[in-house]
Amino acid sequence: MSISLRTLKGVGEKTEKLFAKIGVTDMESLLSYYPRNYDAYEEPVEIRSLEEGAVVAISVAVITGVYVNQVRNLQVITTTVADLTGKISVTWFNAPYLRSAVRKGSRFVLRGRVVRKQGKLQMEHPEIFTPAAYEEILHSLQPIYALTAGLSNKMIVKLLHQVLEGKDLEMEYLADDLVFLKELNPHMVGIGPFIPHHDTKFAEEPAGSVDLTLFLLSVIRIMLPQVLLPATTALGTLDPRGREKGFQAGANVVMPNLSPVKNRKQYELYDNKICTGEEAAECRGCLSRRVESVGYEIVTDRGDSPMMLH
Repeated sequence: MSISLRTLKGVGEKTEKLFAKIGVTDMESLLSYYPRNYDAYEEPVEIRSLEEGAVVAISVAVITGVYVNQVRNLQVITTTVADLTGKISVTWFNAPYLRSAVRKGSRFVLRGRVVRKQGKLQMEHPEIFTPAAYEEILHSLQPIYALTAGLSNKMIVKLLHQVLEGKDLEMEYLADDLVFLKELNPHMVGIGPFIPHHDTKFAEEPAGSVDLTLFLLSVIRIMLPQVLLPATTALGTLDPRGREKGFQAGANVVMPNLSPVKNRKQYELYDNKICTGEEAAECRGCLSRRVESVGYEIVTDRGDSPMMLH
């Protein structure tokens, strides 16, 4: 039996109708409404380094009052902010709550796209954070959802937290594992579906679920925004596009098989493992193409966790 979104704090009739527009009608469909992408939240940059078209964060002080103009059905709010290197105009649309939140002298971290209007750079409809709130998500990947007017990524994430806090998972050990991971706060979490091996006592056991793995990848990404999270070879073994789906669900690590081909059968954890016949260079090229097909690229620098920077 489906559970209405109206049982969640902050969801009334209007919000419920907005979620219906994106196909989310109850808690179960909310849990399976995966992000279409993830965005990296990095260190704020100086205003003097801003370039047209870039999506960046800036740490600034408000140096003017807040001005409100009505343009047809659009309420336009503007102010000017500055850091030690320069100043820039900022514009928000249909955000009346900012009239009282943004005051001259207050400090914020703004993150948004830099555009050029009338020959000058400005930031248009940026996200707004207190410095402490931005510090919490610094060096993390945040989910980007397909939205409709009136819904925001923050709203969806907030409701997901509510659902997950109150949801009794069918397999209780998974809930215990998630609590353990949250408390441990590791630099890296490896999670993949079980695949049986014919020469073990688990040979007749059913394989794990790709969908459950993707769901848990999404949950872990929300719980541990900075964690290194692999899209495992096991995902690609059970589903031809399993690793690509893993990236879209929140994974940010992929591991090529660098073992000599002649030795790989000696490390056969499960049946029908993919990529066991490719040379290392071939495997690297295949992985690059797969990663690029979902909008990312492979970085071959050191894979240190962002948490090591603190």
